Amino acid sequence: MTLQDEIDAMIAGVAMGDRTAFRQLYDRTASKLFGICLHIADDPGLAEDALEEVFQTVWAKAGLYRANGTTPMTWLITLTRDAALDRRQDEPPSDEAETNGQSAPWDPAVRGQGRAEAELLAACLQELPPERAVMLRRAYLEGVRYAQLADEAGMPEIGMRTVMRRNLAQLRDCLSQ
Repeated sequence: MTLQDEIDAMIAGVAMGDRTAFRQLYDRTASKLFGICLHIADDPGLAEDALEEVFQTVWAKAGLYRANGTTPMTWLITLTRDAALDRRQDEPPSDEAETNGQSAPWDPAVRGQGRAEAELLAACLQELPPERAVMLRRAYLEGVRYAQLADEAGMPEIGMRTVMRRNLAQLRDCLSQ
């Protein structure tokens, strides 16, 4: 079973109200998703809030993710990107992130796992044509909205969404090898 299949099965379990599947999904994806939140929001407190929002959305809407035809990680990353962008724009930065005594996503063990995943992601981005890699980095790591990328490329936003979907598919194939 591939990682994509495992995550797909976990999301299916969450859609049925399975709390164990939800916890497994969190354990399997939270560090990667938190890294995206932190990169976009640039504040641990805002990133933590965004990640919480992502998993609340997953719990509430897990049964709907297949409706848009994306892979499970693409769906999770899109939710994460949008939540982090919303936090970055809507709230002033906080001075200190609060924890409730649980292991925070930025603890050393989680960071080590995230670092290895980041290195794999960087290697896969290098396999894409440079302009496509730049688009993905700008959208998912810098938080640039599709509308802005489309304007810069001189294409309609729906066309940019199609291009990004293809880029993500190629990236997903690389990451799953």
